[in-house]
Amino acid sequence: MKHNEIETRLKNAVSNAAPDVLENILRTCDQKKGTVIEMEQKVNAKKGKNKVLRTCVAIAAAAAVLVMGVLIGRGIGQPAAPSANVAAIISLDVNPSVELRVDAAEKVLAAEARNADGAAALEGMELVGTQLNVAVNAIVGSMLKLGYIDELANSILISVEGVEGVDAQALENKLVAEVEEIFAQSSVGSGAILSQDVTSADDALAAKAEEYGITLGKAALIEEILAGNARHTFEELAGLSINELNLLAENVSLTNVNSVGQASDKAYIGTDAAIEVALQHAGVAKTDTTKLEVELDCENGYMVYEVEFEVLGAEYEYDINAQTGEIVWYEIPGAAQGGASGTTQPSADLIGEEKAKQIALDHAGVQESNATFIKNKLDYDDGKPHYEIEFLCDGYEYDYEIDATSGTILKQEREKKAGASTTQQPAATPNTSTSDTAIGADRAKEIAFAHANVQEADVTGLKVELDRDDGVLHYDVDFDCNGYEYDYEIDATSGEIRKQNREWDDDAAKQSSTSSGSSSNLIGTSRAKEIALAHAGLSESAVTQLKAELDREDGRQQYEVEFKANGYEYDYEIDAENGTILEWDKDYDD
Repeated sequence: MKHNEIETRLKNAVSNAAPDVLENILRTCDQKKGTVIEMEQKVNAKKGKNKVLRTCVAIAAAAAVLVMGVLIGRGIGQPAAPSANVAAIISLDVNPSVELRVDAAEKVLAAEARNADGAAALEGMELVGTQLNVAVNAIVGSMLKLGYIDELANSILISVEGVEGVDAQALENKLVAEVEEIFAQSSVGSGAILSQDVTSADDALAAKAEEYGITLGKAALIEEILAGNARHTFEELAGLSINELNLLAENVSLTNVNSVGQASDKAYIGTDAAIEVALQHAGVAKTDTTKLEVELDCENGYMVYEVEFEVLGAEYEYDINAQTGEIVWYEIPGAAQGGASGTTQPSADLIGEEKAKQIALDHAGVQESNATFIKNKLDYDDGKPHYEIEFLCDGYEYDYEIDATSGTILKQEREKKAGASTTQQPAATPNTSTSDTAIGADRAKEIAFAHANVQEADVTGLKVELDRDDGVLHYDVDFDCNGYEYDYEIDATSGEIRKQNREWDDDAAKQSSTSSGSSSNLIGTSRAKEIALAHAGLSESAVTQLKAELDREDGRQQYEVEFKANGYEYDYEIDAENGTILEWDKDYDD
């Protein structure tokens, strides 16, 4: 077989071999290096006498060169010397991910690409045996040349793992200074550098890094971001670049990651443009809005601007694609939710108009066939959806507000229409023992309490007054109980309930929850503060304007905790019973 034919077949075999096979071949070639040299010397001494021997030597040498070339070209790595001791592992992440292993003298023992982009960055390099600073310069320079780092995405993550007593922090600082110098001399100018010591990373994090095919350093950064923003998932963030992760990190407090410089957002349309897109879609002017907020975030693996604002108490929410300006999701009054196409679609979380009607009818004890509906529509109050249900039956008008998500009756009212006749029986038999014309205040109270199903000992703010309306004498009975405010009009002669109203009262709820008899199941403001501060990674002494108050939203009691620290404003909503963080926000303190 001719030499060139053998070489061709060898090239095909090597190029198709699996990575572990290639490494074994290379290791074998290295072990036989002395033998090959010795054979070559013999050939030189016997020139022209042994063509077969010359061919074998040439093929052996070619095999070593070919295998090395394929390994480097594939980005598989450059193996360390067998006797070398690894002192530290350094990973450089942009989107290309590269891992370097060095000895105590900071000499590179191995260079490995952790993804396809990393292999492209390493292509053609022979880094084994070079000093760490030389290797870092070469790798970052390659990333700059290939466009992985530029003015649109200027972030890099440096992670150091000390293996054999190496001062990982000192090495981290040294590498940061080195990369800063590289950026300063490049067209990028000022880059953004994240750095961290991952020496103490646990096996679970290492397993997660292996599962998603990323470096331990990138996995550690993702865990830091998730600790400050539980809305995301590891899987969602694993596919993002370091620049995207760096932008997300601006909204959380990173405790184990150091940051130098500002991540570039030049690839995106900008907050002003995102606001304009949302306002145009909503058909409102910026001057008509309140509580306008915009934040760069990640949804389903891509970057979006979250735009929120209110108009006359109604809440608008938009997700705008940060690169294209496309509306990918929105929720606005009267339309519930919308998709990217802009067509509205009912929210799966709403109970629906028919269910709301039935709740109202069941509470009123009225058959639908006997009711004449005046109103049945979805509306918003302080940005929260509810159904307004109004109907007539047997001379009475019924008004209900029903929570559109939970079906809770937020407000109810029944009023007798003037001049209307009724076949309903009076709510109570007149008591003429105290007056010839009035049932008396005590009896009016009893009727109201019986209808509300409460005990007088449990009510507060009780007020009973005799009044006249449209020529009809009646008692106004008002009181608070269990966080609700009750209003009754009771006919002073017949004892009939002419009008009734029950509405949730935030002030009454707060007063009730702070009394000794009703707050035993609440965690208290002190504990709510502790939970918020712990989540933010701050001590009470490090914050200002700390306050916490009890509130109710969607029928659920919660603590609203607010404070300021390090140029940021923090807002938390914490479940008043179990301490769960329902919602939180961190914004620049303007």
